[in-house]
Amino acid sequence: GAGARGRGGQRRPGLSEKGHRRGREDMKRDNTNVVSAGVGGQGDVLMSDLLAAMGAAEGFDAKKSDSLGLAVRGGNVFSHVRWGEKISSPVIGKGQADYLLILEWLEAVRQRPYLKKGGRVMINDARIYPMLVSTGQAQYPDQDSILKAFEDWASEVTIVPALSLAVALGNAKVANTVLIGALARKIDSNPEVWNQVMRDRLPSKLLDINLKAFDRGYNYSGQC
Repeated sequence: GAGARGRGGQRRPGLSEKGHRRGREDMKRDNTNVVSAGVGGQGDVLMSDLLAAMGAAEGFDAKKSDSLGLAVRGGNVFSHVRWGEKISSPVIGKGQADYLLILEWLEAVRQRPYLKKGGRVMINDARIYPMLVSTGQAQYPDQDSILKAFEDWASEVTIVPALSLAVALGNAKVANTVLIGALARKIDSNPEVWNQVMRDRLPSKLLDINLKAFDRGYNYSGQC
């Protein structure tokens, strides 16, 4: 969401939270593994913070790990978030992610090896060109070739206009929260719990715009 920041060149240690059980009976009780990714400045770390807090709020053991690129802005950032009855490690192995939550198209390619067979992918329809592409030394892959990498592997790939929806709200930085809202609908979780997590975690000046962004993503996902 708005105001998210990270430090470059670091791998943050896994963070662990354990919530009191108050999750809904229809919530999935097996371990849930989410890999999120983007480019520095897009708010991936805040997104993973909220995902882990949500798992704890639903009564699960929740752990997360963030890996930050060499630059705060421009370097790739990815996070592993896991929740379940008992999580021993925050790290998700290749082929084990239930969901990929992607803030920028190229990161879908980079994180593809983590997706399990039949996993689901949500991609923010946004492109941030790396330096090699900007200087003409490399080509940015086209959308069709990126989607082809998930054929016969992912059970669903959803393209979310998270950036456009965020811009329509007046703040491009909340595209990450739009994407979280879209995921919340896909996993059939209670939006009120997500809203409470944001109230607990976000500064008051950023709360209203992020709650609106979540709703936009949640409603959009319901139409897919």
